Amino acid sequence: AEAGGDAARVAEAKVGVAEAKVGVAEAKVGVAEAGGDAARVAEAKVGVAKAEWQAAPGEKEKDRLWTLVQSAQAALEALHAATQHHGLGLQPGTGETATLQWQLFMEEQREQERKREKRDMQIFAALEASRPPSVHGSITPSSAAQGRENEFYNLIDQMGLSWPPEISDMKCDDQPEETSANFSFSWKTASELSTHLEELSVADEDSGATTSHADSGLVVEEEASQVQNADAREAASYHHLCAYLKGKGFNARVVANGQGLPNGLLFSTYAHSMRLQVPKVKGQTVYAGMRVYGRTDVVILDDLGKEGDVRRQRVKLGIEVKPPDKIGRTDDAQNPANREAATQLIGLNINNMRHSPPVLLTNLSKVHWVFYISDHEEYPWFRMARKKFTRFIDAMQFIEKCIWASDKPHYDFGRGASPTGGESISA
Repeated sequence: AEAGGDAARVAEAKVGVAEAKVGVAEAKVGVAEAGGDAARVAEAKVGVAKAEWQAAPGEKEKDRLWTLVQSAQAALEALHAATQHHGLGLQPGTGETATLQWQLFMEEQREQERKREKRDMQIFAALEASRPPSVHGSITPSSAAQGRENEFYNLIDQMGLSWPPEISDMKCDDQPEETSANFSFSWKTASELSTHLEELSVADEDSGATTSHADSGLVVEEEASQVQNADAREAASYHHLCAYLKGKGFNARVVANGQGLPNGLLFSTYAHSMRLQVPKVKGQTVYAGMRVYGRTDVVILDDLGKEGDVRRQRVKLGIEVKPPDKIGRTDDAQNPANREAATQLIGLNINNMRHSPPVLLTNLSKVHWVFYISDHEEYPWFRMARKKFTRFIDAMQFIEKCIWASDKPHYDFGRGASPTGGESISA
């Protein structure tokens, strides 16, 4: 009213405040005059509570005081009910015991109110402490493996995931033992193969053409200009792996150097915090994390796109190849290759509306880890898991029979706020 210059409304408001304060004083006098009369004491307490509620300066304080009004009114009604039940009525002088009971009741109500306020403050402090830092950084699988480990752990924390991933005990009832020929790559011949591929690459640069390896059915497209070549030993294994997968009927492609990918990237997306309530509940606040971008070595695509159309939405499996000296038989959760595979898994699954692609981390010999995202009916709603195999063919059968069988897209995993759901993103 003062801001609007309305003197009459200012005066009326001040009178209202004064009258409310007078009401408080008169009600408290009533309490004093009541003496040992339990009925008058209770009624006066209700008057005090109502007057203080009316005089409260803000909505938040009014809400708090209204709780006391309701408590005082309930106590008065309970006193009426109790005395009527015994046929006594509320008569003067029934006394000191009822008054003491009333005082104890009101003190208990105040103590409960103090506990509620303390609990609310603790919850607020905990939420603020768990809030991710307002830094919109970025991370790639290779940088997560080496050089930016702290950023990787921040990403895991921001998304509500745990590290290391839990060891999976998932089994498929209809998963018989695979008896067909297993795939295994001989790393002893990798040097010879890598030399051969380098010679082919030089020939391609001289001719400006794209190389086709007819023996494996793999077409290696011209690489993106900003992308560096993969490790020579690993690169030597890709076309053999693809040939094997194609022979099994899978739509396999090499993307290690960005072949056929826009800007050389298989995925480029932003991770957001996991929702505290069930993901379908609207109106939740999510926190923006960091950008996750990069690619895997090999992918298996679905059959829903055109030939040469390599996009994240088509990926059913990402494969990351490492030599045996980089992932051995021992289970070392802090192995850099695990962080690399986990980052690929996150990048492929964030807000994925078509598939829930796992990532196969393999040395193409006797160590094969399947990383995947599982969903749950209690928080955390999504969890990262991994399962180990000693044969490549068994790992592929687990992926095909157990994970692909449902292929439930994890649409809510790491996604941002819905513009139509009343949700918001906080930095």
